[in-house]
Amino acid sequence: PRDPRDAMDIVNYYADLGLEDDHADEATIKKAYRKLVLKWHPDKHPENRDEAETRIRKINNAYEVLSNPTKRQTYDDQRRAVKRKKQGFGPPPPSGAPRMRIPKEFMMMPIGF
Repeated sequence: PRDPRDAMDIVNYYADLGLEDDHADEATIKKAYRKLVLKWHPDKHPENRDEAETRIRKINNAYEVLSNPTKRQTYDDQRRAVKRKKQGFGPPPPSGAPRMRIPKEFMMMPIGF
């Protein structure tokens, strides 16, 4: 049987652009994107056009997410959450005091008597 944790993997856009880590700046991401687009353009691979189109789609999707600061932040947060879950941790605990349970008989008493 398959381990259900295997299904939690998230697409690694950094690897799709050939980047080692998720601390790359915008210029590094753009440079990697341009390099791969030139390398995998379907016109440069007429004998294997389908594979080239698949690679270009992955590269474009990765660049679309990583070049947009909002999308990138959301993506990085999702990657961290998946990593935490794989390590056996749940979501971070909510901040604030825990709710106290008040017995019903105290709730039913009139105030001031």
